[in-house]
Amino acid sequence: MDSSSYLTAVALGVGAHLIFQTFNPDFHLLPLLLVYFGGLGVLVWILKQFAPSILSALLHAGILNSVFTLAFTTSLIVYRLFFHRLHNFPGPLQARLSRLYLVARTYRSLQLHVELERLHQRYGDFVRTGPREVSILRPSAIPAIYSRNSRCRKSLWYAHVSDNPRQVSLHMGRDPKIHHLRRKIWDKALNMKGDDTAKLAYESAIVQKAASMVQQIRRLMRKDGSVDAAHWSSLFASDVMGIVGFGDDFHQVDCGQEHPAIANLHQSMEFLGRWTPTPWVIGLLASLPRAAKKHSSFLNHTSRLVEAKLKDILSWLISAMKDNDPGKPPTIEALHEDGRSDSSRSDTLSSTLAHALYYLTAYPNEYKKLQQALYNHLTRANGTTEWSTLGSISYLDAIIQETLRLRPAAPSGQPRVTPPEGIQIDEVWVPGNVNVVVPQHVLHRDERFFPRGEEFLPQRWVDGDVSRDAFFPFGSGPRACVGKRLAMVELRIILAHIALNFDLEFADEKAAKAFITQGKDTVTYTVPPLPLYFHDRKM
Repeated sequence: MDSSSYLTAVALGVGAHLIFQTFNPDFHLLPLLLVYFGGLGVLVWILKQFAPSILSALLHAGILNSVFTLAFTTSLIVYRLFFHRLHNFPGPLQARLSRLYLVARTYRSLQLHVELERLHQRYGDFVRTGPREVSILRPSAIPAIYSRNSRCRKSLWYAHVSDNPRQVSLHMGRDPKIHHLRRKIWDKALNMKGDDTAKLAYESAIVQKAASMVQQIRRLMRKDGSVDAAHWSSLFASDVMGIVGFGDDFHQVDCGQEHPAIANLHQSMEFLGRWTPTPWVIGLLASLPRAAKKHSSFLNHTSRLVEAKLKDILSWLISAMKDNDPGKPPTIEALHEDGRSDSSRSDTLSSTLAHALYYLTAYPNEYKKLQQALYNHLTRANGTTEWSTLGSISYLDAIIQETLRLRPAAPSGQPRVTPPEGIQIDEVWVPGNVNVVVPQHVLHRDERFFPRGEEFLPQRWVDGDVSRDAFFPFGSGPRACVGKRLAMVELRIILAHIALNFDLEFADEKAAKAFITQGKDTVTYTVPPLPLYFHDRKM
């Protein structure tokens, strides 16, 4: 084999890398692997025509393939280290080469948000966390990346379900025009615009479920002596979303156990959180039957609910399809995905409720303030609990906002891709076609914007001593969480029920510490057990 063969292999390796720069290969791995191994097979066949034996042809093909792969890899490494448009941004050397660095750093702990905090503490406000990824710690980045006027779009992370806008949920859709039309229907459903009957029905369902939870907590205290607040927060959140979203009560609070489909969803979310830095791996592994088995159970369950439900959030979407509304889900697949997305949002409520109970237990003076504020409100209402007026209790909202500041539901942020011309954020120009993110967990604790950022201080929201432009727990702009108003209603009602009925105490200090330090970033928070004593409140 002469030197020209090796030079050709080197040229092809470098050329293949140059071709890769013209498109994003993340979700084309299977076709690319077929081309790779197909080309290797063709090479063996060609060499066999001139080699004395098939073994010799295989040996020569293996050598040439190794040269090709080495040239490709060397070109890739040199480019990413020295010539990439992000080469001037600080960050770990390994992260410049591959996002697998972040996977390796967080694979066991599932704490990507903590790793991002560590990186920002070391490298500053702009950190290169991958070959074409930048994490940004500036409030000015929020409107630049997420606002209605921003030209940034959702990154390819959202395409791991499908990149076909006709087959994905509102949340996963990447086309801004289609998203704008479909969001109008969701706004009508979740905000109940112009439908006072629906508002009362939603509120009544939440109040009934909160009352059931109070009864179950009392029963468990008599029986077991303590209650896992994290577990019961999850049961409550899933039941409420089942009622509001599908008109179907999962009855988890009533029986004290997770519905099998919800349990499978939580297990599958760990898979998603583990591989979040590398969406191409999610797409590849999710195509394997065993990897997708747990998630499929949840998908099948929600599909059945979508097809069966009447007066609920999904009914607004179904009605839009029947009326041929421009904002309708474009296909039945998209409607099913909306249903799945709707149900999985219960993790936001579950995490926030569990963390609020932790902080109210850890800061008893703040809990007493909340109880007093609720008592004063009830006194003005002559003892009648008007749940719809809870929004007027500023300290209740302050408790929720401070919890969301410290423990935002999506702690690592929502990735976007910059437009081809790039974007300017303060003094820094971020090049085009790179993934950018503002991690809420890190920004919300930055003492430049929130003094004593690690402490639970609800009063800061009452006094207005906050940088609201650095606070975005539900996202920002047109892609912000469509159900945030409903989530606030749910949190006010359940926290008011608990505060009016119970005093709180940690049942296990070690478990409480583990709860607040070992939570997992599985896109949304997944939390360990939180055993609490719920003592009947003595008025």
